[in-house]
Formats: sequence, C-alpha cells, structure tokens
Amino acid sequence: MRPLIEDVLDILREILTAYSVSGSGRFVSGVRLEAVRKVATRELAAHRFKNYDSAERSFHDACTRRLKLSAPAFDARVNRWLSGDPGELRSVLGSVGGYSKDRAAVESLLSKRVRFEHSVAPREVTPPPPYSVELIASDVNDAAHPERREMILQRFIRDTVTARVLKQRHHNQCQICGLAVPLWEGLTYAEAHHIRPLGHPHNGPDLPSNMLILGPNHHAQCDLGAIRLDLASLRRLPDHIIEPENIRYHNTTIAK
Repeated sequence: MRPLIEDVLDILREILTAYSVSGSGRFVSGVRLEAVRKVATRELAAHRFKNYDSAERSFHDACTRRLKLSAPAFDARVNRWLSGDPGELRSVLGSVGGYSKDRAAVESLLSKRVRFEHSVAPREVTPPPPYSVELIASDVNDAAHPERREMILQRFIRDTVTARVLKQRHHNQCQICGLAVPLWEGLTYAEAHHIRPLGHPHNGPDLPSNMLILGPNHHAQCDLGAIRLDLASLRRLPDHIIEPENIRYHNTTIAK
C-alpha cells in the first residue's frame, strides 16, 4: 500500500502549483478539491484504483480523516503554509506514517510558499464547496396568513454523498445544456436527478448509473416528463456510465 505521506504530498504539490499559476483570491477549500480531482484522475489512469469514486474518496480522506483533521482545519494549515508559516502543517505531516522516509521531500515542499498581499483563507471555517450549498427560497415567508394543513410525508433518504460527488465531478454543469447556475463568489449550483424515480412504482436504483446532474429547469422538466432524454446528446464523463435502460424507462414511462 502506498504510504499516506505520498498521497498528501501529491495534493499539496497540486495546491502549490495552482496558487503559483493563479495567485491569491481563491479559497483553499476550492483549490484543494481541484487538487484532489487532478490527483485522483492521474492515479486512476495509472490503474491504482478501480473507479474514479474510490480514487477521489481516498485522496479526500488522505487530507482529512486519515490525518485526523476536518477539511477546514486542513485548509487553515495549508493557508498558513502558503502565507509563510509551515509550522502546523509540518507538525501534522511529521506524525504521518512514512514521514521519516520522505522527510527530505516534505521539507523541500514546505520550504516553498506563495506570498500573498492578503491571506488565502482568513478564517478557520471556509465556505462549503458548490455542491453542498444549502439554500432557502426568498419567498418562503411571504404569505401574511399562510394556510396550514397537517400532512404525513414519507420520504426516501437518498445517497447524498454519491449525488454530491457527481455534482463536483461535473462542476455543477447541467448534462443537458452545459450551464451551471451562478450563485456568489464563484459558487455554482446544480441538482441530482434520478432518471428512473426512486420508490414505488418505479423502484429506480440510487446509483450513479441512474443519475443525471441537471440545472433546476431541466430537472423540473425531467421530473414532470416534459422532455425526453437522448443518451447520445448528454454531456458525459468517461467513468460516469449511464444505464441505457434507465433512459428508455424515462422516455417510455415518465415522458408525456
């Protein structure tokens, strides 16, 4: 098994490269996610992993769970390193298995930094990535005297981790039109759509092969059967395989 220190160093090198090219003005959290994607893609091509999901999850965990850090805590240490203070990051890496073998590589990397006029991420808690934004509609409390009704709701608990990973991999770009809904500070928004709906009577699987990443308009049109789907025209990733049978089900059963 590859030493953890090597995985972390690969991520840190990508982060350093990104800031060296683009300069300041970007949150560490976003740059880290890009670095994870790049390293995961590279290692998948080297046949280290069976699929992209496992590769991405492994590198995300390498920077957080396996270092016993939260993502914001890791980002804060990276921010201080890039701003000229590698002490906390050095302390974390010094406790990682394989450090003694790669001590020279660690020290060489930590000696490099990017000088910013302003800190990259001034607070310990950085904004969440685009795929986890929680929004409340602006008109929720518009009604002066809203009608109240008692309802019993049965809801399926969906695999939100899978949906979030897919949205991240597609950069929140709709697989039908290619657009990502802009929010603020560079964040974007998209939704995960189950092609064959979950639950009775459709009983669709909660798997990537039954999911599309869509903008809100196209998501609503698909949910309501207002449009048919053409597998060949969808924007796809090589390792996000969509099951043709699910497309057929939508076009014959859902679409009006």
